[in-house]
Amino acid sequence: MEKIVSINNDVKMPGTGSCLSRRSFISSCGSCAACAALAPFALIDTPPPVVTKKEKMKIKVIYSLHSIVQKQPDWPNMDFDFGPPMARFNSALQKNFREISFIPVTATGAPEAEKIVEADRVDPVDGYIVFQMNCWNQVVQTVAKTGKPVLLSLIHISEPTRPY
Repeated sequence: MEKIVSINNDVKMPGTGSCLSRRSFISSCGSCAACAALAPFALIDTPPPVVTKKEKMKIKVIYSLHSIVQKQPDWPNMDFDFGPPMARFNSALQKNFREISFIPVTATGAPEAEKIVEADRVDPVDGYIVFQMNCWNQVVQTVAKTGKPVLLSLIHISEPTRPY
């Protein structure tokens, strides 16, 4: 079935009349994954295994950008301060995923990303979220080489201000 993607990233399936936003889709995927993970336990008479307390999952959040305050002509504009949007993202992650420890850092290119990856060999993390804020500077490519899970967000700075 053909899908049509509109400018606001809603996905419409022809003939169904349904419209699914990216956020709804991701939420649905998370719910499905949780149900699928528990399905084997629904089929057997024995209780699920006892879960021992383990450390919080650690996710490194890498903001890929030239600098927190934009000091050169680039998107979105000169002197733009990425600090407030980054603080909002960090706050939202901590608030909504309390069982995960998020470690925010910045990287301007591959050399800084390599230093982050090297530090993570000493104090391992479970995965990465890379916010590609305003430049294609080989950060996500460097992190992806670790073989750990990487979520890439091609963020538009107006995203946090949209009313959805």
